Amino acid sequence: MRDKLYYDLDTGQFYWKVKTGNKRVGDIAGSVTTYDQYRRIKINGKMYLAHRLAWFFVYGDWPKNEIDHINGTRDDNRIENLRDVSHSLNQRNAKRRKDNTSGMVGIKRTLHKGAKYWVSIWTDNNGVNHNKWFNIEKLGEDTARQSAIQFRQNIIKELKDFTERHGS
Repeated sequence: MRDKLYYDLDTGQFYWKVKTGNKRVGDIAGSVTTYDQYRRIKINGKMYLAHRLAWFFVYGDWPKNEIDHINGTRDDNRIENLRDVSHSLNQRNAKRRKDNTSGMVGIKRTLHKGAKYWVSIWTDNNGVNHNKWFNIEKLGEDTARQSAIQFRQNIIKELKDFTERHGS
């Protein structure tokens, strides 16, 4: 791989050292996919995620876990923006999904055994998943939602490794 690619530490970009297909020497390697915004680079018929390649190029070993983009920009593959973390820690840097209806990560509206709830979901520092349910019919829609959000915000303060970007 090192014979074919150059990794620029300052920009996090990969450039071709050799002509490959329709790419010339010096062209940016790979492309960013529209569905997940990660850059992928095809080498010898195999597709690689650029952030995992960056880790390999700098440290000489493949990452053991997931690679988290600290600033949330999936095509920013500068090594200072990457960290090798567990799935749980990676999720503690997750932004709010577009289909989120609560306004906060880890809070969702659900129907459970015929009753409507807002539920607060979190994983503790030992990797154990938890749920706290707030019954809409007993508390009212807004009170149940706000209670779930407040509860999760308090939990996040107690847990470690949540980033400022989490849930934004």
